[in-house]
Parts: sequence; C-alpha cells; structure tokens
Amino acid sequence: TVKPFAEGLIDSEMGAPTEFELITMMAIVYFAKIRPCDIILFEVGLGGRFDSTNVIQPMLSVITNVGHDHMQQLGSTLKEIAYEKAGIIKQGVPLITAVEGEAFEVIEATAKERHAKVYQLGEAFKINSITPEQFGERFDVATPFHVYEGLNIEMTGHHQVKNATLALMAVEYLKMFSAFIIEEKHIRSGFKKTF
Repeated sequence: TVKPFAEGLIDSEMGAPTEFELITMMAIVYFAKIRPCDIILFEVGLGGRFDSTNVIQPMLSVITNVGHDHMQQLGSTLKEIAYEKAGIIKQGVPLITAVEGEAFEVIEATAKERHAKVYQLGEAFKINSITPEQFGERFDVATPFHVYEGLNIEMTGHHQVKNATLALMAVEYLKMFSAFIIEEKHIRSGFKKTF
C-alpha cells in the first residue's frame, strides 16, 4: 500500500521518504486498516518539531524528559533540545511530562501558545514514595483523580518509576476525559507484566 506512494516521491521536490517516515506511514496504515486498535502509542523519532509522527492528531502527548542525548541533531543546550521536543505539542491537546527546570520553561511556553493543558510530574501529580525491592520498585502515586498505594514494577531505577507514573497519569486522563474503562486492577496487572 505504501510503496507506490513512497516511490512516487523519489523524483519529487520533497525527495524520497526516510526510513522513519516509511515505517511511520506503514504503522498508520497497519493500525488504521489492517489491525485497528482502541489506542495506539506512537513514539516520535529524535526530536519532535520535524518528526513524521506530527501528521497524527493525538488524544494526548507525553514528553518524558529532556536530556543531552542527540545533541548533534537537536541542539547544544537543554533549552534548544526542549524547543525541538516541544514540537509534538498540538493545539488544545493535553501534555503529560516529567520535564523540569529551564527545559520545562520552554515546554510550558509552547503549551501555553497552543492552549495545551500541562500535567507536570511533581505539580499536577506526584510520586509520594519509592521503595526498592528485590525485583523492582514499589511506589505510591497521587494524581488529580486518585491515590495509588503500593504499586509495583519489576524494573529498577527511579527513572522507571517516573516513566510508570507518566503512563499512569496518561491512563487516568483517558479514564476521566475519554471514558475508557480501565480499573485499578488493570493498572496494577499491567505494571507487573511490564519489562
């Protein structure tokens, strides 16, 4: 399905699509026509601003963090990198993030311009405690909608707890504003199965 369109671009002013652009389009066709799903999670490529996934109008966006990875492509400062990553923020689409400091200021400014509500870890939702366990982490989370105690993941590290908490906030948002039926037992079970 995608190949004729990709080949048609080779001699155009845009040129041949990149591998990532092809894979993105194949995924869109696959999940739209061949194997429809209730929710599809798309991960952007390196940045965000010029990313091929920007053709998608999401239900919500997540920016986990802004670090010094991919500096050659995204910029030499956290602010420059945050500017590129903020490119995924869409008009009126809420954003869930764990970004902090000067990078968050850039993210927040873009979200404000685009009227996107921001749910920031540490502000709108919080990790109340983390306890290392033999095979993972145990933690408590408070979202604007619910308090979860004794959540378990079988991955180690504070960053894993942060990522799980962002996923939890995304689930909470979908439950609250898109009427998805996701119960606490589903969340706990999902966390236990994640690797």
